[in-house]
Amino acid sequence: MAAFVQSSMNRKLAKQFATLLGREVTGRDQRSAILGLRPELTDGYCLYNLFGEWKQALACDPPRIEALLPIQTLARFVANLDQDETLLMYSTEEWKSLTLMRGPFEGLQYVTCDRCACEYPSFCQSGFDDRFAAVCERCGDVLLQSGYDDRELPVCRCSGSYHAGKCPKCGCGGGTRSDLRSTYQYFAFHAIHERI
Repeated sequence: MAAFVQSSMNRKLAKQFATLLGREVTGRDQRSAILGLRPELTDGYCLYNLFGEWKQALACDPPRIEALLPIQTLARFVANLDQDETLLMYSTEEWKSLTLMRGPFEGLQYVTCDRCACEYPSFCQSGFDDRFAAVCERCGDVLLQSGYDDRELPVCRCSGSYHAGKCPKCGCGGGTRSDLRSTYQYFAFHAIHERI
């Protein structure tokens, strides 16, 4: 399989990360030691990305500890790579399991509507995904629909209405955004549906 090669991998740092995660998986708190690693993009995008996944999964209340094992497995995997092969990492079952836990999103922001002060979630996506996220105003589940799909948004399974990029209460598109938050917590309690 051909993979996109971005840069060399800091194998030593990746091995340290994998070792500490192995201890964390067995119940020994290694958060301080892991935070002390502070990988940068120059250490390899795979490692940098995994570190971000770890931080997001543990930023939840309660932490999404079920994400630790796939992250640790991926850290061991990338520690054995000579080059930073991001697409190869993204093609693994472990990465797919993380995506199922957090959705295909970079993060979550809560928007406070300028007009009516209603607060609603808004998801940040990679520019490589042509789908948009519509959120049900009643149950909070998320519908992914292609940006090329001209159909109206359907009614949610709970009989609520989906809204995309607008206030579910007044329809206003403007608002104040919160800091970026983890989607791991949101999708511990809400489902993602894909419109086909």
